[in-house]
Amino acid sequence: PTLLLLYRRPPNDTSPAKLPAPIARAEVSSSARESQTGSSGSRGQVQKDFRSNVMRLSGWKDYLTGADLQQNPGEGGLSGEACHIIPVKSEVAGLDTKEKKWELLEKLGQPPNLDIPANGIPLLPDYHHWFDRFELSVSPDNCYKICVWNGIPNTATNVTALRDKVAALNNNSSIAARQLLKWHHEVCADKHNEADTGKAKKKKKK
Repeated sequence: PTLLLLYRRPPNDTSPAKLPAPIARAEVSSSARESQTGSSGSRGQVQKDFRSNVMRLSGWKDYLTGADLQQNPGEGGLSGEACHIIPVKSEVAGLDTKEKKWELLEKLGQPPNLDIPANGIPLLPDYHHWFDRFELSVSPDNCYKICVWNGIPNTATNVTALRDKVAALNNNSSIAARQLLKWHHEVCADKHNEADTGKAKKKKKK
């Protein structure tokens, strides 16, 4: 995106106009990273802004089903949540520090900020629960089909009913960036491949 710098000269300044020095990319990255650190109070505001941006850009709809989400308490629609694709808190796939998560974002073509809309996906609470646990994913390479993994019990019929359906908001490029969804799906696959391998080894020992 283009960065527009506005420079206002002091009233009595008659010297030739000079543009401010350009901001180095490293400084921009540092600023983006610093916005994610700080007190719990500032983190709360960042989370609030993240949710607002993700919901607004989704048109207040659930990413998987297209169901209308509630904008304000008492209004129509279902309660929805903004989920981070690359998680803020949990440690997964060797991402045990924020710095490693920022590096992954840059590797996947995004700025080093976990709270950008591209790292967000609006979900109903039940879907959010399983998405965070890498038991529910979307496969961009397979027409954005929804994958329900083995860790989700059959009793969770509202979730298992999504199996092999196409995510409703797959054409919205303002949220849930393709490369980030692909990363999340691959982590899910690796998690369950490892689990299946472990089960197979136990059977052989018996």
